[in-house]
Amino acid sequence: METELAPDAALAESCAQIVDELFATMLGMQARPIAEPHSLSEEMITSAIYFTGSFSGALVFECVRTQAWSFATAFMGLQREELSEADVLDTIGEIANIIGGNLKHCLPHGSSITTPSVIVGRSYRLTVGGATVVARLAFTAEDDPFFVTILRTENGAPSL
Repeated sequence: METELAPDAALAESCAQIVDELFATMLGMQARPIAEPHSLSEEMITSAIYFTGSFSGALVFECVRTQAWSFATAFMGLQREELSEADVLDTIGEIANIIGGNLKHCLPHGSSITTPSVIVGRSYRLTVGGATVVARLAFTAEDDPFFVTILRTENGAPSL
């Protein structure tokens, strides 16, 4: 007899599968799940997309700057010296957009996503008002960790 996963566990599992498929097919990399490290000392690049409608919340994708450049090189099929900072930021935004867009199909009918926003820096705090963490998934690719966090808000659209 199969056991049905709780909605949050099912959402986390779906997200992990989406990340695995995205990295394998579009980046040619393996995204391996890991236990979350305690801290990252490098400058981070973070992209967030927001869910509205039947499901309100956000998906946040975080990686270190050096890794973002590797992702952009693989995603765009260019050499590092051919890329600009804007290309890298666009890639990180697009990764969040692809994950969120695919995850949207696992959410209640009537859920929508926004365009991604991207934050660069060492010391920042992204706050999604009234949100609870549905899942925080940690992976490694190219020997660096990256994170995907799914948040849910109970009262209306997420806010920063």
